[in-house]
Amino acid sequence: MRIHIRVLSLYIFSLLIMYLAGVYFGKILFLLFSFFCTLPVLSFIVLIIWYRGLELTQTFSTYVPVKGEVLIYTLMVINRSFIPLPTVQVVFTSVGSTLDAQLSSFSIGVEPGTGRKKSYKIRCLYRGTYKLGVRVLEIQDFLKLVTLKKKIRPENLSVFPRIIALDPFSQVASITTGNGKYTSAGMLQDPTLFRQLREYREGDSIRHIYWKKYASIGKPVLKEYDRTKRTGTRVYFDTRKNTRHGINVLEQEDVSVEILVALTHYLLDHNVYTTVVAPGWDSGSIVSDESKGFDDLYKATIELEFANTASPVAAYYEDRQSGNLESQTVIFITHIIDPEIFALRDHAREHELHFIINGAGYWSKDLMEIQTMLHSVSEYGADGLCIRSADTIREDLRQSVTREFS
Repeated sequence: MRIHIRVLSLYIFSLLIMYLAGVYFGKILFLLFSFFCTLPVLSFIVLIIWYRGLELTQTFSTYVPVKGEVLIYTLMVINRSFIPLPTVQVVFTSVGSTLDAQLSSFSIGVEPGTGRKKSYKIRCLYRGTYKLGVRVLEIQDFLKLVTLKKKIRPENLSVFPRIIALDPFSQVASITTGNGKYTSAGMLQDPTLFRQLREYREGDSIRHIYWKKYASIGKPVLKEYDRTKRTGTRVYFDTRKNTRHGINVLEQEDVSVEILVALTHYLLDHNVYTTVVAPGWDSGSIVSDESKGFDDLYKATIELEFANTASPVAAYYEDRQSGNLESQTVIFITHIIDPEIFALRDHAREHELHFIINGAGYWSKDLMEIQTMLHSVSEYGADGLCIRSADTIREDLRQSVTREFS
C-alpha cells in the first residue's frame, strides 16, 4: 500500500479551510466539512472491495516454444466486485532483447462481474528460460489518496532449440557406418554397469569421483564401472564463451547448440552409441544409444550457459589417456577459432576425426581463416566443415569443406 502524501496533505489543508469556514459562516458549511471527513473512509472501503474482487488470468498458446516460434500471450483482467472499477494499471515484467515483444504498461477500466482481454504476439529469439507476464496490478481509491498493488506471479516460459532433421546422405551421416548398437570393438567403461568404489589415487581422472561419499568421509573415492565392448561416436562440445568483439554471442551459441541437437538426434535415432562430453555442463554430458538420452540432452540445453570453461581438448586428452577413444569416431563442435583444437588433426590416423566449426556471426575474413584451417586438417585425413548461420545448418552439414565462401 502506498499513501500519496502530497495529495493527502492537500486534502487535509482543504478540510481545515472548510472547518474554519463552517465555524465562521454557518452550519451548512460545517455539515459539508463533516461529510468530507468521512469521504476518505468510504473511498478506502471501496478500494478494498475492488482489491478483493480483482483477478488476472494469463495464458500462452504454448509453454514450450521452439526458438524462432511466434506464440500468443493472452491476459484477462477480471472485476468480480459489484462496483465498477474505473482504472487498473497493468505492469509487466521487463522484457529484454532476448524476446521480441512489446509489453508496455497500460490502464484499463472494468465493469462489475466482467473481464477485459488483451493479446500480444511474442517471438522467441533465443533459447532459454524466461519469466514473462504481468508483474503487478495497481488500483487507486477514487480520491487518489492510496494505491494498492496486487502482485502477480509471472509465468515460466522454456524456449527450446530447434531440432533440425539431417538428410541420410548428409556428410555427417557417414559417422553411423559401422557404429551399430552392439558392435564388438573397443573396451569402454559403461556408467550403467557400476562395479565398486575405490580410493582416489594421484593421476586418476576426477570425472567419476563420488562427491556425496567424499563429503561424508572426507576422502575422495571413485566409482568404477565394468567395461562394455562398443564402438560409437564421441562428441566434444565447446562450452566456452566467445569474447570476440562484434559477434552476436547469443545467436552464435544457439547455433552451436542446434548443431549438437541435430547431430545427437540423428545418431541416437539410428541407435549409435553416442557420448557427449561438454566441459562445465554436467547435465549435457550423456552416454546413450537410446532416444531417452536425446531427451535428457535436449531438456538440458535450455539451461546451458556458455562461460569461462576448459577447452574440450583437455577432456579429449584425458579420454585418450584412459583408453576411452578406442574404435570411436570423434567429433569436435566449436564456435571458437582455436588452433589447439585443429592441432589434433595428427590423431586422424588413430580414429575417424571430424571438426564442425560454427562460423555464425563471423566476418568474411574470419570464415576464410576457418576455411584454411579446415583444408589443413583434410590433408591429415581428418574431416572438417563450417556452419555459416542458423539458416544453413542442414545445408552445410551436407556440403564438403572445399566449398568456397562467397
